[in-house]
Amino acid sequence: MSYDEHELLMISSLQHYMYCPRQFALIHLEGYWKDNFFTALGKQLHERVDLPGNRRDKNRRVEYALPLSSKKHGIYGVADAVEFSAKSVAPVEYKKGAAQALQSDSVQLCAQVFCLEEMLGLHIPKAWLFYFETRSRIEINIDENLRNSCEKTIRKCRELIFHGKTPLCEYSTACRTCSLLEYCMPPKKTRSYAADFLELLQ
Repeated sequence: MSYDEHELLMISSLQHYMYCPRQFALIHLEGYWKDNFFTALGKQLHERVDLPGNRRDKNRRVEYALPLSSKKHGIYGVADAVEFSAKSVAPVEYKKGAAQALQSDSVQLCAQVFCLEEMLGLHIPKAWLFYFETRSRIEINIDENLRNSCEKTIRKCRELIFHGKTPLCEYSTACRTCSLLEYCMPPKKTRSYAADFLELLQ
Protein backbone atom coordinates (compact mmCIF):
# COMPACT_ATOMS: atom_id res chain seq x y z
CA MET A 1 0.00 0.00 0.00
CA SER A 2 1.18 3.51 -0.79
CA TYR A 3 -0.12 6.63 0.96
CA ASP A 4 -0.61 10.03 -0.67
CA GLU A 5 1.10 13.08 0.80
CA HIS A 6 -2.04 14.36 2.53
CA GLU A 7 -2.38 11.01 4.32
CA LEU A 8 1.08 11.00 5.89
CA LEU A 9 1.48 10.98 9.68
CA MET A 10 4.15 13.02 11.43
CA ILE A 11 6.81 10.79 12.93
CA SER A 12 6.71 12.84 16.14
CA SER A 13 3.01 11.98 16.50
CA LEU A 14 3.92 8.34 17.17
CA GLN A 15 5.65 9.37 20.37
CA HIS A 16 2.64 11.50 21.32
CA TYR A 17 0.44 8.42 20.95
CA MET A 18 2.74 6.21 23.02
CA TYR A 19 2.96 8.88 25.71
CA CYS A 20 -0.83 9.12 25.85
CA PRO A 21 -3.47 8.40 23.16
CA ARG A 22 -5.56 11.29 24.49
CA GLN A 23 -2.62 13.67 24.12
CA PHE A 24 -2.21 12.45 20.53
CA ALA A 25 -5.88 13.17 19.82
CA LEU A 26 -5.83 16.61 21.45
CA ILE A 27 -2.89 17.61 19.28
CA HIS A 28 -3.63 15.87 15.99
CA LEU A 29 -7.44 15.79 16.01
CA GLU A 30 -8.35 18.91 17.96
CA GLY A 31 -5.30 20.97 17.01
CA TYR A 32 -4.46 21.97 20.58
CA TRP A 33 -0.86 22.57 21.68
CA LYS A 34 0.83 24.38 24.53
CA ASP A 35 4.47 24.46 25.63
CA ASN A 36 5.55 23.95 29.22
CA PHE A 37 8.94 23.87 30.96
CA PHE A 38 9.78 20.42 29.60
CA THR A 39 8.78 21.05 25.98
CA ALA A 40 10.54 24.43 25.99
CA LEU A 41 13.70 22.81 27.35
CA GLY A 42 13.54 20.17 24.63
CA LYS A 43 13.29 22.85 21.94
CA GLN A 44 16.26 24.75 23.39
CA LEU A 45 18.45 21.64 23.47
CA HIS A 46 17.50 20.81 19.87
CA GLU A 47 18.63 24.17 18.50
CA ARG A 48 21.97 22.83 17.31
CA VAL A 49 20.50 20.02 15.25
CA ASP A 50 17.31 21.74 14.08
CA LEU A 51 19.15 23.80 11.46
CA PRO A 52 19.88 22.06 8.14
CA GLY A 53 23.54 21.54 7.42
CA ASN A 54 26.30 18.97 7.59
CA ARG A 55 29.58 18.17 9.25
CA ARG A 56 32.36 16.01 7.85
CA ASP A 57 35.38 14.25 9.27
CA LYS A 58 37.73 11.61 7.93
CA ASN A 59 35.32 8.69 8.25
CA ARG A 60 31.80 10.06 8.10
CA ARG A 61 29.38 12.80 7.08
CA VAL A 62 26.59 13.97 9.39
CA GLU A 63 23.50 15.62 7.93
CA TYR A 64 21.36 17.67 10.33
CA ALA A 65 17.60 18.31 10.08
CA LEU A 66 17.23 15.90 7.19
CA PRO A 67 13.65 15.67 5.79
CA LEU A 68 12.26 12.12 5.72
CA SER A 69 9.21 10.40 4.28
CA SER A 70 7.85 6.94 3.56
CA LYS A 71 4.81 6.45 1.35
CA LYS A 72 4.82 2.74 2.18
CA HIS A 73 4.34 3.39 5.90
CA GLY A 74 2.58 6.73 5.46
CA ILE A 75 4.89 8.81 7.67
CA TYR A 76 7.09 11.89 7.35
CA GLY A 77 9.28 14.05 9.53
CA VAL A 78 12.77 15.38 10.09
CA ALA A 79 15.74 13.42 11.45
CA ASP A 80 17.79 15.34 14.02
CA ALA A 81 20.92 13.88 12.43
CA VAL A 82 21.85 11.09 10.01
CA GLU A 83 25.37 9.69 9.96
CA PHE A 84 26.75 8.44 6.64
CA SER A 85 29.93 6.38 6.40
CA ALA A 86 31.39 4.01 3.83
CA LYS A 87 29.80 1.04 5.59
CA SER A 88 26.58 2.32 7.15
CA VAL A 89 23.81 4.88 7.43
CA ALA A 90 22.17 5.55 10.79
CA PRO A 91 19.85 8.23 12.19
CA VAL A 92 20.59 9.81 15.57
CA GLU A 93 17.66 11.11 17.64
CA TYR A 94 18.42 13.67 20.35
CA LYS A 95 16.46 13.62 23.63
CA LYS A 96 16.54 16.05 26.54
CA GLY A 97 16.42 13.55 29.42
CA ALA A 98 18.67 10.94 30.96
CA ALA A 99 19.70 7.76 29.18
CA GLN A 100 16.66 5.52 29.34
CA ALA A 101 16.09 4.19 25.82
CA LEU A 102 12.32 4.48 26.28
CA GLN A 103 10.19 2.36 23.98
CA SER A 104 8.55 5.50 22.59
CA ASP A 105 11.98 6.95 21.73
CA SER A 106 12.97 3.71 20.02
CA VAL A 107 9.74 3.59 18.03
CA GLN A 108 10.25 7.16 16.82
CA LEU A 109 13.80 6.23 15.80
CA CYS A 110 12.56 3.11 14.00
CA ALA A 111 10.10 5.23 11.99
CA GLN A 112 13.05 7.32 10.81
CA VAL A 113 14.79 4.11 9.77
CA PHE A 114 11.70 3.07 7.76
CA CYS A 115 11.92 6.35 5.85
CA LEU A 116 15.65 6.16 5.20
CA GLU A 117 15.42 2.55 4.04
CA GLU A 118 12.74 3.49 1.53
CA MET A 119 14.50 6.66 0.38
CA LEU A 120 17.94 5.07 0.01
CA GLY A 121 17.00 1.49 -0.90
CA LEU A 122 19.02 -0.17 1.84
CA HIS A 123 18.66 -2.03 5.13
CA ILE A 124 19.55 -0.22 8.36
CA PRO A 125 20.15 -2.61 11.29
CA LYS A 126 20.90 -0.06 14.01
CA ALA A 127 20.47 3.58 14.98
CA TRP A 128 21.25 5.83 17.94
CA LEU A 129 19.58 7.76 20.76
CA PHE A 130 21.54 10.61 22.32
CA TYR A 131 20.43 11.93 25.74
CA PHE A 132 21.52 15.49 26.60
CA GLU A 133 21.25 15.19 30.38
CA THR A 134 23.82 12.40 30.68
CA ARG A 135 25.60 13.01 27.36
CA SER A 136 24.98 9.33 26.66
CA ARG A 137 24.66 7.70 23.26
CA ILE A 138 22.75 4.42 23.12
CA GLU A 139 22.81 2.00 20.22
CA ILE A 140 19.36 0.70 19.27
CA ASN A 141 18.99 -2.51 17.32
CA ILE A 142 16.28 -2.12 14.70
CA ASP A 143 15.11 -5.72 15.07
CA GLU A 144 11.83 -7.38 14.14
CA ASN A 145 10.24 -6.73 17.53
CA LEU A 146 10.90 -3.00 17.30
CA ARG A 147 9.79 -2.86 13.67
CA ASN A 148 6.53 -4.64 14.57
CA SER A 149 5.96 -2.29 17.49
CA CYS A 150 6.50 0.73 15.24
CA GLU A 151 4.11 -0.59 12.58
CA LYS A 152 1.51 -1.34 15.28
CA THR A 153 1.78 2.20 16.64
CA ILE A 154 1.34 3.66 13.17
CA ARG A 155 -1.81 1.55 12.68
CA LYS A 156 -3.25 2.64 16.03
CA CYS A 157 -2.64 6.30 15.21
CA ARG A 158 -4.43 5.89 11.88
CA GLU A 159 -7.35 4.10 13.54
CA LEU A 160 -7.76 6.91 16.06
CA ILE A 161 -7.70 9.54 13.31
CA PHE A 162 -10.13 7.50 11.19
CA HIS A 163 -12.67 7.24 14.02
CA GLY A 164 -12.11 10.89 14.96
CA LYS A 165 -12.93 10.40 18.63
CA THR A 166 -10.72 11.75 21.42
CA PRO A 167 -10.22 9.16 24.20
CA LEU A 168 -11.59 10.01 27.63
CA CYS A 169 -9.15 11.44 30.16
CA GLU A 170 -7.71 9.29 32.89
CA TYR A 171 -4.97 10.39 35.29
CA SER A 172 -1.58 8.65 35.12
CA THR A 173 1.97 9.55 36.09
CA ALA A 174 2.49 10.79 32.52
CA CYS A 175 0.12 13.68 33.31
CA ARG A 176 2.75 15.25 35.58
CA THR A 177 4.91 16.45 32.68
CA CYS A 178 2.23 16.88 30.02
CA SER A 179 2.00 20.39 28.58
CA LEU A 180 -1.72 19.86 27.92
CA LEU A 181 -2.60 19.08 31.55
CA GLU A 182 -4.64 22.24 32.14
CA TYR A 183 -6.60 21.70 28.93
CA CYS A 184 -7.10 17.98 29.40
CA MET A 185 -8.02 18.17 33.10
CA PRO A 186 -7.96 14.47 34.08
CA PRO A 187 -9.85 13.62 37.29
CA LYS A 188 -7.97 15.11 40.24
CA LYS A 189 -6.26 12.91 42.78
CA THR A 190 -5.43 13.60 46.41
CA ARG A 191 -2.03 15.08 45.69
CA SER A 192 -1.99 18.29 43.67
CA TYR A 193 -0.57 18.58 40.17
CA ALA A 194 1.62 21.44 41.44
CA ALA A 195 3.23 19.15 44.01
CA ASP A 196 3.99 16.61 41.30
CA PHE A 197 5.59 19.31 39.14
CA LEU A 198 7.78 20.67 41.95
CA GLU A 199 8.95 17.16 42.80
CA LEU A 200 10.08 16.61 39.21
CA LEU A 201 12.14 19.81 39.28
CA GLN A 202 14.08 18.79 42.40
